[in-house]
Amino acid sequence: MKNKILASISFLVVIAFMFSACEKPPIEKANEDYNFDNIVPKIFNFTGPTTLSASGLGYVEYSCLYRGGSTYSFTAEGHAATITIKEGCPNVAKVTWDQSDVDVTAKLFVVETTAGGKTSAPDTLEITLNKFCPMTIADFVGTWTGQETGDCSNAITVTFEAGTEANTIVARATSGIPAFLGCIFTGWGEVFQPGFGNEGDIILTIGLTDGTVTINLEYWGQTLPGPWDYQQNGGGTWSGCGAAPTMSFDMLMDASGWKSSHLELTKQ
Repeated sequence: MKNKILASISFLVVIAFMFSACEKPPIEKANEDYNFDNIVPKIFNFTGPTTLSASGLGYVEYSCLYRGGSTYSFTAEGHAATITIKEGCPNVAKVTWDQSDVDVTAKLFVVETTAGGKTSAPDTLEITLNKFCPMTIADFVGTWTGQETGDCSNAITVTFEAGTEANTIVARATSGIPAFLGCIFTGWGEVFQPGFGNEGDIILTIGLTDGTVTINLEYWGQTLPGPWDYQQNGGGTWSGCGAAPTMSFDMLMDASGWKSSHLELTKQ
């Protein structure tokens, strides 16, 4: 009797296994039941830079939320642009806006087409393109004049030299007094010493493709009496358009900018 019961149980287990083995896994069933024709396409989370320079010299990326199986089409209106889809990312566009000597407002559209062939309504970003007239780093070398305001307030003349990096220029300290914020150190009776950091020189990194000026946060140098150690920091923009190139940027002392000045300079 015991053997018969065990045999019956074994038979039922085999039958149950046969039925369960014939059933498709849930993921496979879901894939078969999925009908691309039922998808209603809609663009979600369309993002990217909306204010930038119209340089024509480099691309920026725009993207939206990706739906499997869909393709995406990006088009520009109001200003010409070169648009390509990023390799391996059908929902990401690489857009190079053409160079412009005047400020421009443009629009960028994206449309989704599902695997079933349905097309969404377009989603739109309004783009502010600031005028941009290209310059080389050599164009920044030479004499600039203008005004310094803030913790130091005075007319200023500065001569920029080419830096050690291809996209940098340098305003040298004079007798240990920096070109910007110099009144602070003169008032304190402090002088930057040779052999420490940038020795009071101020290094500007020029964004040749986007019109930016950056003063990296780095060791500025050491002054005597003291000794006291300082960092330089800051940034702003430049423009090659108009009668002469201009720069507008902030010069900050240390990471906190506890002493700062604003510079408005014009190339001579």
